[in-house]
Amino acid sequence: MDQHLFQEYPEGKRAAYLRDNCNDIENIGYMRKFSPDELSEMKDSLSDLSIDQNDLEEEKKLLMKGINDRIKAITDRKRLILTNLKNKAEYVKEQCYKFVDEDNRETGYYNGRGELVQSRPVKPEEMQRSILSVHRTGTAD
Repeated sequence: MDQHLFQEYPEGKRAAYLRDNCNDIENIGYMRKFSPDELSEMKDSLSDLSIDQNDLEEEKKLLMKGINDRIKAITDRKRLILTNLKNKAEYVKEQCYKFVDEDNRETGYYNGRGELVQSRPVKPEEMQRSILSVHRTGTAD
């Protein structure tokens, strides 16, 4: 059989000639070949879609990084609160006042509210008195 029929007629009238000269009309599925113009148009479309997809993936990456950073901040804060609840206290670093009790051989650290926050045995260098040290007895000598 011929590869092409009625090629001498314009494309608009070709279907009418085919209909008038055929034995029967049936619906069948097949792979229709693309014209060079259609192929070129599809390649351009594919290129545009690839660029759009890449742009969206970059935008998604940035959005996900922002969301992950927010989740991490919340998780870190939550972890700190859970630790504080477990310990029923929080770790702070602040200026404290050191007092040496030479009679009981103990050193104590007090926070700004006057609460004892830490105590330990006195170190030997803390027991050494100098001429300039003042002994607090509560009386005026």
